[in-house]
Amino acid sequence: MEQNNNSCMNKALFILCVFCAAAGFTLAQNKTEAELRAECVEKDMKYLKDLGEPKLDYAQSASIIMLGDTQTYTPKMQNQGILDLMTSWIAVNAKTLNIKAVVGVGDIVEHNGTLDYFHHSANQNRTQMWKCVSRCFERLDNRLPCILSTGNHDYGSYWAWHEDAKGTSFFSKYFDPARNYLTQEALATVYRENKGYAIDRLENALYKIDMGGNWGTLYFLVLEYYPRPEILDWARKLLAEKYAKERVVLVTHQMIHYNNKIARGAMDTWEKLVAISPNIKMVLCGHSCEDISDFEKSVGFLTAKNSSGGDVQIMMFNPQCIGGGFAGNGGDGWLRILEFTPDGKTINVKTYSPLFGISPLTKRFAWRTAEFDMFSFPLQ
Repeated sequence: MEQNNNSCMNKALFILCVFCAAAGFTLAQNKTEAELRAECVEKDMKYLKDLGEPKLDYAQSASIIMLGDTQTYTPKMQNQGILDLMTSWIAVNAKTLNIKAVVGVGDIVEHNGTLDYFHHSANQNRTQMWKCVSRCFERLDNRLPCILSTGNHDYGSYWAWHEDAKGTSFFSKYFDPARNYLTQEALATVYRENKGYAIDRLENALYKIDMGGNWGTLYFLVLEYYPRPEILDWARKLLAEKYAKERVVLVTHQMIHYNNKIARGAMDTWEKLVAISPNIKMVLCGHSCEDISDFEKSVGFLTAKNSSGGDVQIMMFNPQCIGGGFAGNGGDGWLRILEFTPDGKTINVKTYSPLFGISPLTKRFAWRTAEFDMFSFPLQ
């Protein structure tokens, strides 16, 4: 009987341990938003450093500045100054860093539609958000070409992507080709919605940028979010015919998630354009992140193989949730400096915040040095 009692007690203890372990796991998974953010901050602190003022590793290098989704800077008036600081910093450092262009990966504003739609304590409507972004980019007008793609938040009345939403974005109203003569000068061609007297729009366009030295001219192809079949067909023919011998960088809103896999919504773009266009050497995108201020889930990098066996380097950068999540400050001012080194085939990536770098009290947080924030990769 005693042996049976011990056996029953052991089974009960085992069940209790399993239950406690399961309960503990559940509790760990059900942490509050504040607790999750605190963990992310603690994890990040070891990667934040003061590396001094941004400078090129090589005097002969050139650079491109990459902005993530700027949408979260726009719906609150108090956040908009951070974006203005970022574009001002870029303008001031244009010569020091030999910046050739600024690239944005879409979701320029929080929403394109309803005038009275507010969320996450927003206090700015559609018109105010577009005017904010336009005002911030005035810092770069006639100083640097700006290569901007559109994201789902920039269409329809409330971040849409279906075909009916195309043509609804206010992007072309505020970013027409003529507002910045350097952007206009860099234009190689644009997709015209119809023949005749159609107005040129920059949602689907090809830019040429002289990177100098061994890099020569790179072409930047910008595509709308969730490109329509006719857009993919136009881009494929363009790259296969007139620009077949040129190195091309695709700038589009969505391509990979932070898990470094091709996003389901980008499969058409990958299969019908990138994979079969051997001259697309790199893709720059945004879109993917999580609302917990985790920087590692705001970035991604994948070296994929195209149908010719060549490497396609895909970089995702979207720190919009850093600084408090979707309801936060917009992204703590983080941007990326892509240094094109003199060898003509290596790009050094650095992640920097002018917001932190502007003050002696906070500059110790201005550089991110994790392996996914500071690295190099080859471009064929």
